[in-house]
Amino acid sequence: MGTYRCEPCGKNFGGTTDLARHMRCGIHVPIVKKPKAVYYCEHCQYTTNGSRDIKLHLKTAKHSKNTRKAMLVEIRNYTPS
Repeated sequence: MGTYRCEPCGKNFGGTTDLARHMRCGIHVPIVKKPKAVYYCEHCQYTTNGSRDIKLHLKTAKHSKNTRKAMLVEIRNYTPS
């Protein structure tokens, strides 16, 4: 039974199974962070990374006011065909 060396860190192992397990453990794998979802309110230009935060925003008076304003603008700009 030979000695198997991990090239990145120099650690020695007694078998290929141990070396393979060591390589899979994530020590030498770069951690890639997932991009967070961005939630956007088109009426208020409010952005957040959390779904909870956007749900809370939708219940605020500011959002209600901006939504009403947007609806009034749409009604004013409406022209019957």
